[in-house]
Amino acid sequence: KHDKFGQATLYQMAWVNPQPGKRIESVAFVSRKIGIPLLVAVTAGIKPTAVVGHQVAPERRRQAEALCHQAAARLKAGDAVAAEAHLRQARELDPESPGAWLQTGYLRENRNDYRGAVAAYEEALRYKPEELEPFLRIGKCYEALGDYPRAAETYRASLKADINQPDVMAALENVKKKMEK
Repeated sequence: KHDKFGQATLYQMAWVNPQPGKRIESVAFVSRKIGIPLLVAVTAGIKPTAVVGHQVAPERRRQAEALCHQAAARLKAGDAVAAEAHLRQARELDPESPGAWLQTGYLRENRNDYRGAVAAYEEALRYKPEELEPFLRIGKCYEALGDYPRAAETYRASLKADINQPDVMAALENVKKKMEK
C-alpha cells in the first residue's frame, strides 16, 4: 500500500469463450467505476472434455463439430430452422457434445423457449460439468421466467464452481434486489 496512490489488487480471472468455434479478435474492458481494469497477461487453452458415457468415434465427433459451426453460420444468417436441423444432427452424431447442447440452448433461449433452453444447458453441464457458461444462461432463463430463487441458486452454484465470475456476481446481486421487491 502506498500513501499517495492507495492499494492495488491483482485478480486472476477465468473466462470461458461461449462460442469456442469463433476466433477472438479483441478484448474490451468495461469498468464498473470500482477501480481501473488492467490486463496483465492472457493465457489461452482448451480444457479436456469430461467423459461421461461412451466414447464417440473421432470422425463422428469431427462431423458433429462441423455441424455446430454450420449451425452458428446459419443462425448468424438468420436461418434458425437450418441451424436447429444442424444441431439436431450434431447431437445425433455425438450425444455428449457440450457445444451442440450449448448452441441448442442459445437457439431456444432466443425463441423465448426458456424451459427448453434450461434443459439443453443442463445437458451441456452433464457432459462438461466444469463449463461455466451454462450456469449463467440457466440463471438468465430462470430470471426471464420470473423464478428468482432458482436463478439465485444457479448463480450461487456457478460461483461455487469458480468464484472469479464478475458477470455472475452482478447477476446474483441483481436477482437478490428483485427478490427483495
